[in-house]
Amino acid sequence: MKKTVFALAIALVTLAACKDGKTETTEPTTTTTEEQATPPTEEPVATKELEQIITLTVADHREDCVGGVAKQKCMLVKEGEATEWELFYNQIEGFNYEEGFEYKLEVKVEDMNYGDHAPADAPTVKYTLVKEISKEKKAK
Repeated sequence: MKKTVFALAIALVTLAACKDGKTETTEPTTTTTEEQATPPTEEPVATKELEQIITLTVADHREDCVGGVAKQKCMLVKEGEATEWELFYNQIEGFNYEEGFEYKLEVKVEDMNYGDHAPADAPTVKYTLVKEISKEKKAK
């Protein structure tokens, strides 16, 4: 009987202590980027400080190449005054390639910033057409 009265007294004291008119609030928790388990859904951001304008000559035909694990057709380009064609694995935003024409283009090149969540196969630079300088039909 003494144990029951003692337990009841403890319970009443505990309830009385909790009921002092104040409600307990908790601060909202925030998660830093490092703590997030899922990658962000936002697009990568081009870094303005590392932006440059280049001149590219684009060949009148494309060649087979392997981008990642899949075969594809790549444009052939020469940068500036280069004499050798190089495979171009990327895309030029705003440029509509048409087979049979050689192009001279002014292109903006921007380094891409993916933060800590860069996909393994993501391009490290973004190419954007600034101006089509020339478009010349080539004989086959």
